[in-house]
Amino acid sequence: MKVSVITLHHVRNFGSMLQTYATQQVLIKQGCDSEIINFIPNGLRLIEGIHTIRKTGNFFKDLIRKCVAYITFSDRQLVMLRFMRKHICLSEKTYYSYEELQGNPPLSEIYLSGSDQIWNTQNKNNAQDIQAYYLNFGARSTRRISYASSIGKTTFENKERQMVKKWLSNYSSISVRENQAVKLLGQIGIQHVKHVLDPTLLLTETQWVDFFSKYGKKRHAIKPYIFVYNLNRNSEIKKTAALLAKERNLKIVNFADTLDFIKGANNRLHNTAYDFLYFLWNAEIILTDSFHGTAFSINFSKQFVAYSAPKYNSRIESILELFNLESRLVVDKEDAFKVVEKKIDYSEVKIALEKERAKSNEYLRRALYNETENSKI
Repeated sequence: MKVSVITLHHVRNFGSMLQTYATQQVLIKQGCDSEIINFIPNGLRLIEGIHTIRKTGNFFKDLIRKCVAYITFSDRQLVMLRFMRKHICLSEKTYYSYEELQGNPPLSEIYLSGSDQIWNTQNKNNAQDIQAYYLNFGARSTRRISYASSIGKTTFENKERQMVKKWLSNYSSISVRENQAVKLLGQIGIQHVKHVLDPTLLLTETQWVDFFSKYGKKRHAIKPYIFVYNLNRNSEIKKTAALLAKERNLKIVNFADTLDFIKGANNRLHNTAYDFLYFLWNAEIILTDSFHGTAFSINFSKQFVAYSAPKYNSRIESILELFNLESRLVVDKEDAFKVVEKKIDYSEVKIALEKERAKSNEYLRRALYNETENSKI
C-alpha cells in the first residue's frame, strides 16, 4: 500500500529532520510503501528565512545580521539536504506551490498529514500553500489520514474555524500531537480525534542509538557535560548552564548553530542530526526550550529541564503532562535549579511510554487499514 506523506521535512531543524525519518520508518514497519511529498513552498526556502530576520532599524546592523543569517542558514540547509538524500524517500516530483501540487498530485492510495506544526495557520507559508498540509488536493477517492499533526496554537481566529473544519472533513481518521489540539478541533466540530505520540517517540532508544552510531562520527569518551539546545536564544538557559556547570564541575556542550555562544563552553558549529542525537544521549543534564529536545530527553531517560518557549508552548506542556513531568517546565534559572535537584525516576515514565507507544502504533495501523470505527484506543 502506497502512502504519500506531507510534513515539514524541508526545514533547517534537527527535530523536523528526525520526525520525518521516524514517520517513514514507522510506516515501513506497518508494511507500507511510503514517500515524503517534496513540497517546498516559499515559506520553507532559504531566502524567505533570511527575510524574516528581525530588523533593528540600523541599516548596517541589519545588513550584518542578514549576512550572518545567510551563512548559518546555508550551513544548516546543507546539513538538512544531505540528511534527506541519505535517509528520506522523496516523491519524484518537487512541488513549489499549492497550485503545482493541486495540478499534478502524486498518485497514492493514502495521503497522510505528518507530524510537526503543519496545521499552524500562522506559519510562514501563504494562505494558499497552507491548504496542502490539510491534504486539500488530489482525487477525493484517495483516503486521507493524519498522524500526530500539530496545530501549535491554542485558539483559532473566527475566519480560520470554518476553513479548517471544511478541510478536515475529508479525513477518515485524525490524530494530533498535543492534547490541546484535541480540544481545539472539538470546539469546531471535529470529533473522534486521537492524541498520539510524536513519531520520534515510536522509535526506541536502542533504535536511535543504532542509527547515530552507524552514520555519525566515531567518538572517544568525553567528560560529563550539560547539553544546551537553545532554539530561542533564551538568556536564562545560558545563565543556568554557566552556574550549574560551575557548581557541579561539569563541562557545557552548546549547540551554537545560530552563533549564540556561552562563555567557556564547547560551542559547537556545523552540527548534524547524528551529533544532536549523540550529545543528547550522552549528556549528564539537558537544558532545552525545544519540543524535540524534550521528547528525546524523555526517550533517552535523561535528567532535563525544559524552558517555556516564547510562543506555541502547548506542545512542550502536552508531552510533559503525558508523562507526569510538568514540574520540569521552568521560566528562569531559579526554577531550573530547584528542578535539577529533583531527579526523575524513570521507572514509571518508561511504563507510560511503552503504553502510549503501543496505543499510537495501534491507532496508525487501524487508520492505515481503515479499521478505525470501533477503535478502543
